[in-house]
Amino acid sequence: MSIPYKLTRFICFVLLFIPTITFGSERVALVVGNATYLHGPDLKTPLNDSAEIAKLLRKMGYDTALVQNGTKAQVMLALAHLRIRSQTASKVVVYFAGHGMQKNGQSFLFPTDGIFSGSGMQKNLIPLTTITRAISDKARQKLVFIDACRDDPSYQIDYETVFTAPRTFIPAGLYVLHAAQPGAAAFDGATKHSPFAQAFLDHGRSTADVEVLAKHIRVDVIRATQGLQLPWSQSSLMRPASLH
Repeated sequence: MSIPYKLTRFICFVLLFIPTITFGSERVALVVGNATYLHGPDLKTPLNDSAEIAKLLRKMGYDTALVQNGTKAQVMLALAHLRIRSQTASKVVVYFAGHGMQKNGQSFLFPTDGIFSGSGMQKNLIPLTTITRAISDKARQKLVFIDACRDDPSYQIDYETVFTAPRTFIPAGLYVLHAAQPGAAAFDGATKHSPFAQAFLDHGRSTADVEVLAKHIRVDVIRATQGLQLPWSQSSLMRPASLH
C-alpha cells in the first residue's frame, strides 16, 4: 500500500523548513537497508550490509540511526530526524542499500513500498536529490554512499509521462559514491554482503580519506564482479574529506 501523497508532501516540507535545534554530535549518520519489497523482487544482503555498516560508523564515533526495510514514510521521517540531529554536526554520512534506478541522469531509490511500474511510480520513489537537500542546510562535509542499481528497470513503464526528473542538486562539500556507474546494475551479494558493502567494510576501518577509500572500493568491486560493476563518484568537495 502506498503512502498518502499529502503525507509525503508534509514530510518534504518538514525536511526543508524544520527549525534549528541544537544537538551535540559532531558526526551523524543514517544507514538504510531495504531487502523485502512489496511490489518487486527481494534482495539478499541489504539487512546484513546495513547492520554491519551502522556498527562500523558507531565505532568511528557517529551518532548513527539504522532503518531496515523502510517504507517511504519511514525513510522520509528518518531524513527529517537526521536533519534535526545534524544541526551542529561537521560531518554527515548517509548509506543506502537496496533497489535503485536512474532516469534522465537522476538517481531514484526504492523504499520497500515503492511501486516498480505504472503511473504512480515516481511519487513512490525517493530521489537522491531529496537526500542531498536534507543534509545540505549547513556548510559541512556530506558523504553519501549508494549501493543500488543505476539502470532502468526491466518493467513496462511509460517514462515520458511518469517521470519528470528533479533538478540536479549538488551542494558544495558533497561527495557521493555510487556502487555502479551510470546506466549500470549493482550486484547483490552471493554470500553475506554485496561486493560494494564488503569493500566498504574492508577499507572503511583503516582508510580515512574518502577519495582514497573510493579507489580501494572501486578496485575490490571490479575484481569481485570481474569488471561488470564499476563504482562511480560525484564530488563537489573543496578540501580533503575524511570518513574518520
